[in-house]
Amino acid sequence: MKNFIIKGLASLLVVGSMASCSDDYLNTTPTGSISSEMICANVDNARKALYGACSIMYSINSATPAQPYWGGESAMGMFYGETIGQDCLDSFLCIQTKGSWDMFLKMEQIDNSDYIWTQSMWVYAYQIIGQCNEILAGIDAAEGNEYERELIKAEALAMRAHAYWRLMQCYAPRWNDSNNGQAECVILRLEPTTADMPVATCNDVYNQLYNDLDNAIAGYLAAEAQGFKPTFSWEPSKNVCYGIYARIALLKNDWAKAAEMAGKAREGYTLMSDADYRMGHTVANNEWMWWNSRIAEDSMIYADWGTAFTANGYYASNTVYGSLRMNIDLYRQIPETDMRRDFYLTEDKLGQDVEKMYDGKNVSSDDQKIKQARLLKKAKEWMAEITPEGYGIPYLQKSAETEPLIAYGAAVKFLSAVGETGPAAPAYMRAAEMYLTEAEAWAMLGESAKAQAIMNEVNQPRDAQYTCTATGDELIEEIRLYRRIELWGEGFNWFDLKRWEKGLVRRVWVEGDATSGNYPSYMECDLDKTVGNGWTYAMPKAETLYNESVASDVK
Repeated sequence: MKNFIIKGLASLLVVGSMASCSDDYLNTTPTGSISSEMICANVDNARKALYGACSIMYSINSATPAQPYWGGESAMGMFYGETIGQDCLDSFLCIQTKGSWDMFLKMEQIDNSDYIWTQSMWVYAYQIIGQCNEILAGIDAAEGNEYERELIKAEALAMRAHAYWRLMQCYAPRWNDSNNGQAECVILRLEPTTADMPVATCNDVYNQLYNDLDNAIAGYLAAEAQGFKPTFSWEPSKNVCYGIYARIALLKNDWAKAAEMAGKAREGYTLMSDADYRMGHTVANNEWMWWNSRIAEDSMIYADWGTAFTANGYYASNTVYGSLRMNIDLYRQIPETDMRRDFYLTEDKLGQDVEKMYDGKNVSSDDQKIKQARLLKKAKEWMAEITPEGYGIPYLQKSAETEPLIAYGAAVKFLSAVGETGPAAPAYMRAAEMYLTEAEAWAMLGESAKAQAIMNEVNQPRDAQYTCTATGDELIEEIRLYRRIELWGEGFNWFDLKRWEKGLVRRVWVEGDATSGNYPSYMECDLDKTVGNGWTYAMPKAETLYNESVASDVK
């Protein structure tokens, strides 16, 4: 995104944060000199307000506990979807978790309304919802082209639905635990108001979102017929709207709707080539559907996702924190013929037997850091070899005092192409997710042949020897496994485990036991699906400080 666009929308961007005794995050009065009445005075203002809503997805969230680090959609996916899961180890937290992060990583405070991590997703989502409500309240009367109004309205409905999808992932029970949708979950805010409102049921929310998305699709089609389409990659397109619909249908176990919408979402997109797959997953290609297209000049420096989580970002290259690493238990399930094995530092990359990675002389028992000089040299040689031309080498040691953490399972899937502190991040949505969503839905409907065909289509480009022949429960589990492999690190693991009603297991590294895991001992856990009120975040207590309609419902 060009800097002038950021500056142009600043006057219409709603800024909010959750203070302990305030409803500020629901205060939808725009900053700057433009009043709320002028937001939709014409389509130009409405479009800028829409861009303001979109910009929340790549801005620092002031309520994030890790502040001043990271914000926006990529951070929400990483912290809530990956870090708390079982497949992606965040090396930063592997070091920090001996202290304040323990409760988060083991879901010990998930049902505590005072806990900071019950707030961040709530704040993030309602900031987007509040901005979209301002637009939707006035867009029909905005001066300008009718079909441009239709497009803006459709995008605002899609954005609001996306934000509610995030809320339902965290604060709603699993569909099977919802008493057929009658369980209460979140506040259904559809108007630009901070008035007291009761807690809505899951059915209330899902019915509203289905209706909104149907209306959004109709709006996209009408606008498209007249030549009006989104301009930027960070705007939700018609295909993205279908994808949001599919994501919401998955949460509701509405398999028919999920299959239909995922199939429509991926129309016109092709899976990335092998060469594109190796370019670091932060550079747009023909598979990406929705993404942050900021340029280097728009970097938030140390607050950017790429700074913290890419293998050649600042934290991996200049500090002791390292970057992301794969749970070795998942790695062991990837076939040897699958190219997706190539992005994780394991014994086969170093010409060693697996036993060498469980030898305390070679690997630190505390954090699984490779410490034997010869192995460390081989690790760096492997990283240099796999890194695309023009990228900084992952984990490049800058000084003896700041030798980075290169650990067993260290990932090079994510690389920044714009420097150590550049605005690099994975896509918000890409076609592979829609393939796997459609396959899962068909399998759950008993349509094995359709699911098998999609699985072959999405996996054979990564593994020429792959053929899907499973049926029934085995097919469902195979789809789930490949979803974990393909979408690793992109913000899905914890959310998927929750809706699949699976437990969460992190197995630790044990010296001399080559069958053990690669988690540090202080991160070990074996949690079943009932922990933390069924993996359901408590509504933040700050909500009850001003919303008397829900005060009695929250502990």
